[in-house]
Amino acid sequence: MHAKIVDTIIKSEKETPELLKLTIPLLSEAILHMMLGFVDVFMLSRYNDLAASGVNAANQVITVLSMVFLVFSSSAGILISQYLGAGQKDNASRAAALTLVLHLISGWLISLLVFFFSSPMLHFIGAEEIVFDFASDYLTFVGGFLFLQSVYSAMSVIIRSHGLAKQPMIFATVMNILNTSLNLLLIPSMGVKGAALATVIGRAAGVIGMACYLFTRIEKPSIFRLVWPLPG
Repeated sequence: MHAKIVDTIIKSEKETPELLKLTIPLLSEAILHMMLGFVDVFMLSRYNDLAASGVNAANQVITVLSMVFLVFSSSAGILISQYLGAGQKDNASRAAALTLVLHLISGWLISLLVFFFSSPMLHFIGAEEIVFDFASDYLTFVGGFLFLQSVYSAMSVIIRSHGLAKQPMIFATVMNILNTSLNLLLIPSMGVKGAALATVIGRAAGVIGMACYLFTRIEKPSIFRLVWPLPG
């Protein structure tokens, strides 16, 4: 009995470092994504407190909507990991392709929803007057490109499912560095619109980088044929 307990403890001690190797990068990546909006608010507060308040309000809406992508990607990650664990590489690739398609479609739909209904959303959370104007400028632009965040989430979970937890964290770090650098250039002359543009460019760069890594190191673009096979 004591031997079994000791073996269990030893096994747990061996598994803990492996668990931390996956958990720490995942947690860091989540924090880095949150930092994009936080940095915009912080840097705008040096120029205009009302603008910072508006962006903070807009980010509340963006955070809530981004939860949809988190639910989809978490489910996809479990499925892909199960296929990989069972040695079913083709099924894992098919699930990856479906994940990307689903995230792209849902991302576009939510982006359109935000673009056309940003005002009711902001009124719902209590944004008014000048704060509303700043929030609307930010939410309409950043929210209109939320499909970038959706596709990024899909690629991130596919890469992590293959046991590569650090790579998405690295790309998220690059996104933050680019966003901060562009904020320094654009906010003084463009204000809220400059912060929004910097965020979108940062996310676009992250998506491009992740796509290049995913389709050169892990999967091939041909995985989409597993979803829609070509005739003949």
